[in-house]
This record gives sequence, C-alpha cells and structure tokens, in this order.
Amino acid sequence: MEKTKQIVTDSSEHWYPSLKKKGVYYPSVTTLLSVFPKGVGFNMYLTAQSSWEASQEALSVAANRGTRIHKACDRLEDGEELHIDEFPQEEWLRIWGFVKWKEEYKPELIYKEIGMVSDKYKTGGTIDRVYKIDGRMVLLDIKTGKSNYDNYFAQTSAYATLLGDPKTMFYDKSVKHVAIQDTSILRLHHVLKNFYNYSIRDKEEWKNDFKSFRSCQNIWNYLNPDKKSPKILEVPESLKL
Repeated sequence: MEKTKQIVTDSSEHWYPSLKKKGVYYPSVTTLLSVFPKGVGFNMYLTAQSSWEASQEALSVAANRGTRIHKACDRLEDGEELHIDEFPQEEWLRIWGFVKWKEEYKPELIYKEIGMVSDKYKTGGTIDRVYKIDGRMVLLDIKTGKSNYDNYFAQTSAYATLLGDPKTMFYDKSVKHVAIQDTSILRLHHVLKNFYNYSIRDKEEWKNDFKSFRSCQNIWNYLNPDKKSPKILEVPESLKL
C-alpha cells in the first residue's frame, strides 16, 4: 500500500493539532494575531510597493531572512561556529547582535523552540526561548524587522500564559511547565546600536497584554466562524515514474 502524508496547503496560516483530541486543530497564536493592526508605518510600507504581488514578495523575503537568522542563533547555541561568508552583511550584523546581547545579559538557556498546544485556550505556538536572567524566568521572542509592533507583546503574553498553564501540552514530553516572570522581545537589526534592541515586560504588563490577545482571538473567530481546521491534502510520501 502506498504511504501517504497529510500536509497543510495554506502557508498563510499555522495550525497545531491537539494531543488529546484526534483530528482537532487550533489556529496558532500568530494566526489569531493576524487581525491585530500593525499601524500606519507598516501600511505605508506595503502601499509603497509597486503592486500587491510586490508587497507580498517583500514580506516573503523578510520572513525568509528571519528564518535564516533564527536558525543561525540556534546553531550558535548548539555550540557551532559560524562564518561571515555564509551570510549577507545585513544578516551577519543581526547575528552579531544576538552574540552581543548574550555577552551583555549572560542568560542561562532553559528551553528553546518549544512547540505546545492548549485545548483550554484553543491555540498553540512555538516559543523561541526561555532563559533565566538575573534569577528571573524570561520568555524571549526573536524578531528581525525594522520596528517593534504591539502584537509582539500580545504574542509573548499568550506564550507565557500557555507555558505556565498545567493543562497545556508539549510536543516534546521532556518540557515542563514554567511560571514566567518577564516576557521580552529581542529585535535584531543592522541599523540598531550594537545591532539589537531588548524590550522587557514584567508580569503585570504581560498579563494586560494577554487581554489584547484574547480580544484578537475573539475577532478572528468572529471573522472565521466556519474555519475549524486547516486545509489538508493527503499526498504520497514518494513518487516514481
């Protein structure tokens, strides 16, 4: 019998399967936050492009750059040495910013790339990092864009809430729940001083940010009343003529 695999065909959305309820998927935190307005500056950037297609291409280029930088940071924390010839100059400066941040704050890595899902909150996501910094448990998300947007803090507040909730399930069973004290955004960019900007929210602040996330979740559900799962296509695992 031919082996098949299910794939999600809509790359604009991310979904996480429940680990307890077979066939149940939940939209990711970032998918739910897609309704959060990014502001006038972001809209001006998109409208400055020559066409809708060009604006989408620009976003795709930025997303791919962000993925490469994330992977580079992972490689560094895995003990690998990186070389300048591997990266364009703007990416290399961002990666150097990550090194500079680590040298200044000396974080102790607790977890990285934690995939999780919540039947309770009906969402899931992947946390970039959990560090211990100056005795405090800090959830950190790495960004590589030109600005800090308010939806970033809504995103990290949702991750912090899920990570601390005992009903949240992790795809890696070795991961344990963590009570987060601070959420943070580490923005890496070649025009910044030291090539990074580090923004922190204490627990009172990120608890308030979580209200914004829940509002976005309600709006997304209102706009998508019939969307209960991603678009899935069953395809063969291998092909041969």
